[in-house]
Amino acid sequence: MGASVRVEDAVFGDPRFERLGLLCGLSLADAEAWSIGVMAKIWRQCTSKMSYSLSPSSLNAIARKADFSARLVEAELGDVVPRDDGAIRIRGTAAAPPPEVWLDLAIWPAGPMGHCVGRR
Repeated sequence: MGASVRVEDAVFGDPRFERLGLLCGLSLADAEAWSIGVMAKIWRQCTSKMSYSLSPSSLNAIARKADFSARLVEAELGDVVPRDDGAIRIRGTAAAPPPEVWLDLAIWPAGPMGHCVGRR
């Protein structure tokens, strides 16, 4: 089952997303929407893997652009992690609790058979 992601309102209008699309060769009219869509796929992949970073080849495959990972760093939406074989840490993902923490919190309140175990 796939992980779901929430796109925060602050993303819309953030100039880094438009810049990413322009760096990837899209028109001004399409740049922001395309970038947000690709980043949603990347955030979903990070959530599924419970990781804040992805390999450059994974990022390039998700975006279907050969140089996407370099453009992501250039647009200030990612950082190279040298100690992690050059993986790209996706900016903004570390502001949330680690995936293993919030996943445990989401599962914890349910008792056997999915029933809530707290007071009503």
